[in-house]
Amino acid sequence: MLTIDDVLSIRHPEAPLRWAPDGSRLAFTYHVDGVRELWTASGPGTAVRASAAGQAVAAFGWTPGGDLVYAVKNEVWVAGQVAPWLAGLDPVGDLACAPAGGAVAVLRRGHLAVVWPDGRLREFALPGDALAPLIWSPGCTRLACGLREGQACDLAVVDVATGRLLWRTRTADWEYGAGWIGEGRLSFGRASVDAMRREWVIADLDGAGGELVVERHESPKGFGVHVPPVVSPDGGAIAYTWPVDGWTHVVLYDVASGDRKLLLPGEHEDLGTETERPCFSPDGRQLAFASSRGDLRQRHIWRYAPHAGGDPVQVSHTPGTQCDPAWSPDGSAIACIASGPRSSAEVAVIAAEGGPETAWTASMPAAWSREPVAEPEHLVLSSADGMRVHADLFVPAGLDRSARHPALVFVHGGPSRQMRYGWHPMHSYAVFYAFNQLLLQRGYVVISIDYRGGTGYGLDYEQGNYLQFAQGDLADCVAAADHVKALPFVDPERVGIWGLSYGGYMTLAALTKRPEVFALGINIAGIWDMEQWARWRWNRTPGQPVSFVRRWDGPKTEANAEQYRQISPRNFVAGLRAPLLNLHGTADANVDFAQLDEIVRDCTAKRKDFAALYYPDESHMFTRRDTWEDAFGRMLAAFDRYLRCAPAERPRAMI
Repeated sequence: MLTIDDVLSIRHPEAPLRWAPDGSRLAFTYHVDGVRELWTASGPGTAVRASAAGQAVAAFGWTPGGDLVYAVKNEVWVAGQVAPWLAGLDPVGDLACAPAGGAVAVLRRGHLAVVWPDGRLREFALPGDALAPLIWSPGCTRLACGLREGQACDLAVVDVATGRLLWRTRTADWEYGAGWIGEGRLSFGRASVDAMRREWVIADLDGAGGELVVERHESPKGFGVHVPPVVSPDGGAIAYTWPVDGWTHVVLYDVASGDRKLLLPGEHEDLGTETERPCFSPDGRQLAFASSRGDLRQRHIWRYAPHAGGDPVQVSHTPGTQCDPAWSPDGSAIACIASGPRSSAEVAVIAAEGGPETAWTASMPAAWSREPVAEPEHLVLSSADGMRVHADLFVPAGLDRSARHPALVFVHGGPSRQMRYGWHPMHSYAVFYAFNQLLLQRGYVVISIDYRGGTGYGLDYEQGNYLQFAQGDLADCVAAADHVKALPFVDPERVGIWGLSYGGYMTLAALTKRPEVFALGINIAGIWDMEQWARWRWNRTPGQPVSFVRRWDGPKTEANAEQYRQISPRNFVAGLRAPLLNLHGTADANVDFAQLDEIVRDCTAKRKDFAALYYPDESHMFTRRDTWEDAFGRMLAAFDRYLRCAPAERPRAMI
């Protein structure tokens, strides 16, 4: 049988994928035992680590001369060298290689600096903290970056020669995702802090042309996903994703004429992951993007050639997910992240004209090739209010269907996420997909619910959690439980629920608000007090939209007081009766660790059956292998302890 070691031994490559200037190699990162390593590959079976052992890579890029440069803690390295190129910096959060000249821009704890090939370092004095990403202008005379000053979160442009701040947006909104149109204009996204408005803007930095709003979208329900536009290499076109007719599609905007072209209309979404952007070929004559056309749970790479006319063409066809396209320098091939129902993510390359993907990495251990991997059966369930929601049912291979077995509801985070047909391209959900496969081999039936508020099924579905936090989405989780309980081979009294982040929040809401449904819950870094979390989140990242608050009908007033009461599981702690296991890292930057303190305080006061474990210095999605070995081991023990026996035989206390 598969083991926890097998689950944790899968390596997960991640975007961005970056080609060397001569097209000879691809650079990418692996998460290996909690360390983000830098790797390169030049073909199948050639993947090698480019960073030194134990180095945690923060950012990387290729210089025009073909050097692979990367940042580690307070150093900048060139791959293959035995000593750092530059040392003694503050922690480096981002770097960007200039398209000419060999200079590298570095972001060091809010300070912007440029390193020249001879090692000279120049720091720029800005009236606030510089923020990633750093974007060089085509002529390498200017740098764009984010700029946080007090509560404002602007875009700014710095003159590299003089160090002078040339331009900034100076609005109360959040500007992000800069792209250069020549040296004098900037394309970027803008979102209001209340998350009710977003727009794509072109700004003339010299002031003569002012600002042109290319697109504007407003909604009282708020937006949860903001994907920046992409400018073609020649500055003549902008590609952006936009909710057209309720579905997110790629639109191509001609800068000179202002004409727009919707590339692939229909009831599908043209995003590989929630933050993925379309990708222009180096000559700007072709565009690659991922689309779910044909099957909403899958993603395939499509290619469009604006100068040739016609419609986009699908170039990848393997079942599963192909996403995060990256063109080779000569435009003959497209690299992508590819995963499927029997294969975790790999770095793959496809001919631009189409054909099978060729995997350049081998990320799954041999144990997985010897074990049956259960494929999901897609379901469309009716929730309590009649809304149709999506789910995937996993049944263990060879299950004795004459007997009754335990079952688990897995709830993803986000909530702006969507599970896929097979392994997910994101590291966290890929790990959980593998762990669910382990549970299947141990005789558990698993159902994964794509509750309302998630992505992949249109804007109405994404905004379906408006005024529905811990209500409509909770009903969707209950609908998933009801479905498996009705299966003749599932024991309806032995169904548990678990998840990370928003999945942990749903677990907490389920056990407190619908205590009759589940026999056990495992919460990983979930939110217990949503009002407190919103205050913490705002103070941590001022100036950025908090779409959650918009989905609760804005700040708390007398009119929406009941809505606010409903969204926090802690208000319903009295109803908790199933055992609850809580796991949380103390360095979590997404959900504050104070949430676990409050769970312990409230459950202790009410004498509830619970356990709480904290992992020092761990992040939101745990990173260290030993942490996951411990966490998964405790989760398995809890599942077996409470779900493999009849209710009357269950222990009285969580340990």
